Amino acid sequence: MIGFEMTATSNIGFNNWVGKHAEGETWLLKKMLSPFSPKGIEMFTPDMLGAVDSQFVNLRNVLVNQIGCITNYFYLHLTGDFKATIKFLKETPSNIQIWHFLHCINLNAEDMGVHVMKALCETILVFDAYVTSNLIFRGETIPILTVDIRL
Repeated sequence: MIGFEMTATSNIGFNNWVGKHAEGETWLLKKMLSPFSPKGIEMFTPDMLGAVDSQFVNLRNVLVNQIGCITNYFYLHLTGDFKATIKFLKETPSNIQIWHFLHCINLNAEDMGVHVMKALCETILVFDAYVTSNLIFRGETIPILTVDIRL
């Protein structure tokens, strides 16, 4: 995947936009251009590239596990290249919430890459904090987060 765009909006005033290219390539480019980097092509071994990818996978896994700790009641509506509607309830056990979240995403024909999943989880967690900090909306309106993902 070269990159993706993610636009998040809500019925309670939350807006966010993420446009990214493959983050691992950006990291490697910064390392190559760094004055402290070892010079030469031998620096970029398959082991090093695998280590970079595994760190992004580890970060994604941490963020997915945090989805189980959602503290508010809201809906996530995915549009674009991924289609799903997911209800988040703070009363739902963490492992069930994570399973339901991943299950709904995996029903799509397109596989969600590591960087897209990472950005989606970050957006959901920031939205959850936004709902918490805007107590005026609690009880009046059920928050709905709409995230449009374009690969």
